[in-house]
Amino acid sequence: LTGSQALLFEISESDATILAKMPSMIYEGRQEEDCFYLLPPIKYPDGKWLLKIGPSTAFAPPLHTTADADAWFRRGACDAEFEAKAKTIFSQFFPSIGWISTRPLLCITDQTATLNPYIDTLAAGWAVCSGGNGWAAKSSDAIGRLAGDMMRLPQHWSPDPSLPRDWFRAVTPSGLEPTERMETALAHVKLAADVMLNKVYEALQVVTHVLATEPLLRMQPRFAIQLQEQLASIWSFRPSVFCASKSSPGSYALGHPHIVIQADAHDVVIVLPS
Repeated sequence: LTGSQALLFEISESDATILAKMPSMIYEGRQEEDCFYLLPPIKYPDGKWLLKIGPSTAFAPPLHTTADADAWFRRGACDAEFEAKAKTIFSQFFPSIGWISTRPLLCITDQTATLNPYIDTLAAGWAVCSGGNGWAAKSSDAIGRLAGDMMRLPQHWSPDPSLPRDWFRAVTPSGLEPTERMETALAHVKLAADVMLNKVYEALQVVTHVLATEPLLRMQPRFAIQLQEQLASIWSFRPSVFCASKSSPGSYALGHPHIVIQADAHDVVIVLPS
């Protein structure tokens, strides 16, 4: 689970009319903290017209316990840095429109280990459709259609070849344990050069654990730092860790003992001292 937040901007009805044809938008800034989504103004039950601006994953702290979730809702306010950035974005996008007031919106989103929804049959007559990853609202019709096809069609899946079933497989606890082939449901070892087998096993465990417990981290520079810190906590040294686009197994001529673990579209390269 992660905390999610947005800022609602109250505008006048006349300004809402001006923005009546505004589309939903995603703004991609240079840094993760400068990426936002913007939704057009809608009339809320209290009669006020509210335009919504929400952040990317930069302002989505992990929530590990029930106490974390309770504290997130009780705070009653957005992060000051996000609120300032949201107001700047509003002024840049709508320079001729002023807001009357703002109000925070706090919620919680769930992330699956694969960052795809889980749409899967776990046993005969038992299926799951869960894990919106923070963007299920815009995809809810398609997600529901896939779940319906899974339950009603003889082959238990959509005939659409662009939606392979493996994308939506649920990851269970057993899938997080390394196999004899040095793979888990989330990662597999591509290469190990001059490294003891127990170190390879432990590295795969750590990479899988971080992917499963903090799924959004894989999209951030802190991913490599987190892996380095966790490996250092179980080894007596601190390895070098970096992430790279997938490449051929022999492309990392590092001159040091190293492990290459494929995770999603990236290779995690762990370099050990000689």
